[in-house]
Amino acid sequence: MSLDRQDRIDRYIRGEMPEGEMQAFERDLEKDDFLSHQYEETLLIAESIRDVAADRELMEAFRMTSEEEMKAFMKEKRSGRRFLNRASWVAAAILLVAVVTRILLLPPSKSMEGLYLMYYEPAGYEALVSRGSASDEPDKLLREAFVEYKKGNYIAALRGFESAPTLTEEISFFSAICYLELNDPENAIARLLPLVEMGDKCRYFQPAEWYLSMAYLKSHQKENALSSLKRIVETDGFYAEKAKAILDKLEE
Repeated sequence: MSLDRQDRIDRYIRGEMPEGEMQAFERDLEKDDFLSHQYEETLLIAESIRDVAADRELMEAFRMTSEEEMKAFMKEKRSGRRFLNRASWVAAAILLVAVVTRILLLPPSKSMEGLYLMYYEPAGYEALVSRGSASDEPDKLLREAFVEYKKGNYIAALRGFESAPTLTEEISFFSAICYLELNDPENAIARLLPLVEMGDKCRYFQPAEWYLSMAYLKSHQKENALSSLKRIVETDGFYAEKAKAILDKLEE
């Protein structure tokens, strides 16, 4: 990969491109498969580093992992599955750290992709349920889907959610998270919008609005992201502080 191509990718993620150059880059992403692949690879590495950067145990573990295991992880990650070996997971994140170090060490990015990388993390199933959810006990297949979700096996989890006979609020919400993890924000938006439109009648209303804003950032829908983030701030709920921080960066 040429340095010029990587420099364009880095500058786009950091939000350093003027409007005209940014639009030209996005057109190139649509027609240049190689550029698109390298862009997705850079995002993948950045997301992996973000996930492990705060865990000293994992950072230490990478020294014991071979280059072959690192490369295998990259292929595994793209398929939507996770390694059971935590050392392999960390080592893969470090494999191409030099490519994205400039992105991660700079001040907070103003770009939508950069903000998504900074603030997005998948919803924890237990954490949400513990906030007063009164869902019925799931059947065996749905229970297995949630087991896969908690393992980070998002393809298997999504398959289980999509096969459920009834599309409940819970299934819609966690299906949306699976779609975000699989780089499909459009389908995530389709699952989250009905939950947000239900307002306080939906027990997943606040997290659904938050992840809807994340999906809008991921799909570069700035106006929709701004509207969603403003609603979160006005509600002054669990995600208000983070939403305000993102708004400040988007509106600078």
